[in-house]
Amino acid sequence: MSKELVRVFEILYSKRKEMEIFFDHYVFEAMDIKKNEFIDDKNQFNRFIDFCLSTRQQPNKEYDEVAKSQLEKIYPMLVNLIKQKDIDGLKILIYGTHGIGQKIGSMMLEMIFLYSNYRDTVVAKQLFVPIDVHIERIFKDSFKIITPKIGTKPREKKFIAFQESLDQYTSNHSRIYFDYLWFVGKMFCAKITDEKSKGYKLCNYCWIRDYCKNDKWL
Repeated sequence: MSKELVRVFEILYSKRKEMEIFFDHYVFEAMDIKKNEFIDDKNQFNRFIDFCLSTRQQPNKEYDEVAKSQLEKIYPMLVNLIKQKDIDGLKILIYGTHGIGQKIGSMMLEMIFLYSNYRDTVVAKQLFVPIDVHIERIFKDSFKIITPKIGTKPREKKFIAFQESLDQYTSNHSRIYFDYLWFVGKMFCAKITDEKSKGYKLCNYCWIRDYCKNDKWL
């Protein structure tokens, strides 16, 4: 399995330009965010936060309002830490914000250090892969790997241990590119909910089809 996951990572890593174009349309253009300016523009940063919060699996208006209020208050500190490339300080502030869990917080940091004008491939090596329903499912169904549960706190040992375990497959690149499995799950491999709902099967188009161990397709 280790050799297969190394190859899977190589494939995902090779898709980074395509994924950047995808995010240009899916996030930045759709939300009217200028990706090379949104960190330094508070209004655009707030739109960025709105997008990140909108990806919550179970919408919670109360949590969203509290999170937005807290992030707005610490915005100057966040910008300063981003400029300093202080990822540890950013993790403390972002994950410590009420209503921001590992999934949304990790996604925020991913987009900042992969797609903004503060992108940095060295800093990106310290990022966590956001665990969402797609990541959780693809790791389990395709590779028989159990991830920490979505609600796991990013400071928990099992969460950190899982993230660090991914490094062995990355050839010294950032583990964050495993997050492109989200795209695989969303676009190629719909969830099977019951025997009558088998999702859609786009294996012939899937990036990782040669290494997938999913035995749920009938």
